[in-house]
Amino acid sequence: MNNSPQTPLPVQTALAAARETFGADHPLLAAWAPGRINIIGEHTDYNDGFVLPIAIDKVAALVGAPHADSFDVRLYSAHFHQSANFSAQQPPTHSAPQNLPLWARYISGVVAAFHEKNLPIHGFSAAIAGDVPLGSGMSSSAALVVAAAVWLNTAFSLQLSATQIAELAHNGEVIGSGVRVGLLDHLASALGRAGSAVLIDCRSLEYRYIPFQMSAVTLLSCESGVERSLATSAYNQRRSECESAVAAFSAALQSEQPQRAITALRDVTEYDLLRIGGLIPEIPRRRARHVITENARVFSAVDAMENNNSPILGNLILRSHASLRDDFEVSCPELDVIVELATHGGAYGARLTGAGFGGSALIFAPDSAVAAIINVLGGEYTQRCGKQSRVHTVAPAGGPNSAWL
Repeated sequence: MNNSPQTPLPVQTALAAARETFGADHPLLAAWAPGRINIIGEHTDYNDGFVLPIAIDKVAALVGAPHADSFDVRLYSAHFHQSANFSAQQPPTHSAPQNLPLWARYISGVVAAFHEKNLPIHGFSAAIAGDVPLGSGMSSSAALVVAAAVWLNTAFSLQLSATQIAELAHNGEVIGSGVRVGLLDHLASALGRAGSAVLIDCRSLEYRYIPFQMSAVTLLSCESGVERSLATSAYNQRRSECESAVAAFSAALQSEQPQRAITALRDVTEYDLLRIGGLIPEIPRRRARHVITENARVFSAVDAMENNNSPILGNLILRSHASLRDDFEVSCPELDVIVELATHGGAYGARLTGAGFGGSALIFAPDSAVAAIINVLGGEYTQRCGKQSRVHTVAPAGGPNSAWL
């Protein structure tokens, strides 16, 4: 086994940990799934909207073996140097964690999601490793639960589709963490394709690949140094505020269009917002305005990518950040400084990526400006924010995979 695209480094790390922890010398099953970065379309997924992510070349991996006659689940995290055990027949959940650490609850949540769908699985032993930065906004948790779902799918010969894998992984993360995350991260991981972004309709789950072939540009991810946890952020509150906005728009529109169904902010148009937005309370109106305009920006971004128009895509990315900062209120001072410094350094655009409240920013820059941007983020950012930034070059990578080793 070598360090190749087929066997990422975390697979090797997890393989060594599995053999040392569980004493396994027979063939072991490896499964891995990528993190993601979202070009545009933030907080639209749980509003039945549209997203445009890429999978990245950093993964979470599980390596282990199924138990033919036992429901015992034995886990080991190479990152945390922790072990965890539970029964696959009664997997722990957020509401009944059984003293499991959070990383293990993600796995137990996936097991519970498989049980909810009556999918036949047994116990297993597996070691876990990964190189998606934790708490950075690059979806380390989604990579983990997608990898777990891929592992279970392969180990127990279930023949699930990529979208089914994503939905089970999503349900597992909600069950395990108690956070009502959207489906974006899991779909992005499960559907990743090298060299392409993927345009996803989060209502129908229809998708199409958009080749990322823009010339002389680089995508960067800059960690702010502000670790975010969705469980302690206002993420669930934002979801509730969006639901309040749906109810308010539905009530306002029903009186004049009784046959019109408003079940998500996806169903509210920019014209509706302009015409009756003044009737909606301020907070729901601002949350809705972000989602409605962000959906429109997704399609404009696809056009810009297909026409190789980097300045327009950069402007859309900047407008997305302003909307997330001002209307959705999920930015933080450190992310705002990264965006400011990157754009002053020559980037076409930059914005927070992921749920916000910390984590990372996406920077879309001409190749000629990359060195200057990295330099200013390594110096002035630290002076102004008192934190170290970490900058990664990212490119559209492949999706999940599995192999017997």
